[in-house]
Amino acid sequence: MLNVKDFSRIASQENEEMLQKILNEKFHEIDLPDFVGKINVNQLKLGSIPPIIQLLSVSDAILSETNSENKNNEELIVDELNVRIVVAISYSGDLGFSIETELVVNNPSPRFLVLPMQFHVSNIQIEAKIAAQYGPNKMLKAEVLNLNLKDVLIEVFFEIFFF
Repeated sequence: MLNVKDFSRIASQENEEMLQKILNEKFHEIDLPDFVGKINVNQLKLGSIPPIIQLLSVSDAILSETNSENKNNEELIVDELNVRIVVAISYSGDLGFSIETELVVNNPSPRFLVLPMQFHVSNIQIEAKIAAQYGPNKMLKAEVLNLNLKDVLIEVFFEIFFF
């Protein structure tokens, strides 16, 4: 089990900044409608409380996918590593992040009304079941099997500017 001391190394300022940079790069790649400004993560804190991660299963992904199709119980030969891991994740901690963007009214003229908005998300309580598969060509594929958002606090701040 991940303890708080180990988690503090994961939740370092350096890792928070790296994750924030990755998120911003991904947000900037999104084609947004003209009424939404650029999305920017301007604060990210992984917090001090680690998630609880429980290993539910580890299996050979090819065998588990083909077992139902293999009616003759033929032996399958697997040349490459192909593993599927299923975990349950429970989190109730002090992770938080802030996102800023703009809501843009383009009528009667472009950028007629711009509402800078900031969303602060905290108090996240979540339970999830996630499957990850590592397979041929060294590809990692993840899938959310179940997601239960128990609680979240979203604060929204905005100002109005006329141009």
